[in-house]
Amino acid sequence: MGMSFTVKNLMKSPATPAAILLYGIVFGFALWSYLGLQWPRYLTVALYSLVAVWAMAVIVSRWRLSGFIFNKVDFLFCAFLLWVLGSVATHWWKGSILKLEFMPFFFILPYILGRMMVVEDFDLFKRILIGMAGILLLLLPFEYIKNSQPGFLYENSPAPILFGQGHGTMLSGLLFSAALLALISKLTSPPTSNTAPSSNKKQYRFFYYLLLASIVSAMVWIASRGSAVAVILGVITLFFFAPFLGWKKKIAILLYLGLFAIVAFSISFQNKHHEAYFKLLLLRPSVALSEVLRQPPKLEFGKPILGESICKEIPNSIADRWIHYRTAWEIFLAKPLTGVGANGYGFYSCTGPGWYPHTTILQVLAELGVLGGLLYFALLWVVVRVPITRYFSATDVSFKANMGWLLAFMVLQITTSQFYGSYFMSAGLYFVMGLAASFHHGAKLKQVRI
Repeated sequence: MGMSFTVKNLMKSPATPAAILLYGIVFGFALWSYLGLQWPRYLTVALYSLVAVWAMAVIVSRWRLSGFIFNKVDFLFCAFLLWVLGSVATHWWKGSILKLEFMPFFFILPYILGRMMVVEDFDLFKRILIGMAGILLLLLPFEYIKNSQPGFLYENSPAPILFGQGHGTMLSGLLFSAALLALISKLTSPPTSNTAPSSNKKQYRFFYYLLLASIVSAMVWIASRGSAVAVILGVITLFFFAPFLGWKKKIAILLYLGLFAIVAFSISFQNKHHEAYFKLLLLRPSVALSEVLRQPPKLEFGKPILGESICKEIPNSIADRWIHYRTAWEIFLAKPLTGVGANGYGFYSCTGPGWYPHTTILQVLAELGVLGGLLYFALLWVVVRVPITRYFSATDVSFKANMGWLLAFMVLQITTSQFYGSYFMSAGLYFVMGLAASFHHGAKLKQVRI
C-alpha cells in the first residue's frame, strides 16, 4: 500500500528529499535563467546543504520508526567508501578536496536516503518523479522558442542549451528517463484493493499516456542520447519482470512509445545536424583509436597514456567517450593491482587533472585497481541480486511489481553511470544501492505508518 500524496507524507518520507537531491537542481537553473541571472556556485552549495539538513531530519525520524539492521550491502558499501577515502589520502593532491566536497551529498546521503525507504515510499517516489517531469515539460516550450530564434548561437545545435547551462540537457534527460520508467511502472502495476474508482482511474491512465508521449518527444528534441539508451534497457527489464502483464499489453505500450519516437525523430531529422548527431551512435569507435601506437602504452605522470596525437582533434562526444574508455583501460593494464589512486585518472588523460572517464566501472579499475574493483563489483552484484531474489521469493503481486521496478531503476542508474558517472558523485547509483540494502532479507523488522 502506497502513501497518500499529502504535504505531511511529502515532508516525512525520504522519497521527497531523494528526488530533489537527484533531479531538483535543474529547476534552480530554470528559475535563475528566467530571471536573467547566472547560477553561481554558492547557490549549488546552499541548495544541497538545505536538502541535506531536511534529509537528515527525515532519516533520524524514519530510523526511529523502522529500525535498522546492518547487512551485507551496508558492509560492502562502507568497505568501498573507506577504500576510496584511503586511496584519496594516500594519493593526495590539491584537487582532491574538490572530490571530497561532493561525497557527503552525492555518495553518502543518497545511500542513506535509499536505505531508510520502505515499500510504502515507492509509489510516492514515482509520483514525485512524474510530477517533476510534468513541470519540466511545461518549461521546455520556452526553451524551444529560445533555441529556435534565427541567429541564435545554438540554432543548429543538435543538443540545445537548456536554462543557460551546458549540463541542462543531461540533467533534463536524467529526470525524463527516470519519470518515463515510473510512468510505465504505474501503468503496468497490478490493481490493488485501494484502486481508485473506474472514472478516476481512466483519467489518470489517459494523463499518464499523454505524459509518456510528451516525454518521448522531449527526449528526442533535447537529444539526451545516454539517457535514452539507459531507459530503453530499463523498460526491457521492467517488462521482463512483469509476468502479471500480458504480452499484448507490453507490445501495445512499446508500439505507442515507438510511434511517438518515430514522429519526433522525423521532425527532428529535418535538421541535418540533428540527424548526424544521432547517427553517430551507429558508427564504429572513433578512427583516432586505431592510431594509437602499437607498442604498449607507457604510464608517465602528466602525459596522456594514449599519446599527445590522440588529444589534438576529438570530433564529437561519441569519440570523446571512446577515447576516455580506452584511456582508462590502458591505465588499468599499466597498473592493475592498485591503480593510479583516487582522482588520478586525469593525470594520464587528454583532459588533464581532475577529470574522470565518464564510466564508474573503468574509473574504479583505473584508479583503484583490481583490489578496489573487487569491492565495487561485489557491491554491484549483491545490489542487483536483492530485487531479483525478493521478486522470485515473494507471493504478493504488488510487491513483485515493486521489485521489478526497483531492478529496472537499478539498470537505468547503472547504465547511466557508464555514460556520465564518476564514483565520487554517482548519486542515483548510490541511492539504488541504499534501496537494495533496505530490501535485503532481514533488513527491516518494522513497517512504517505515517
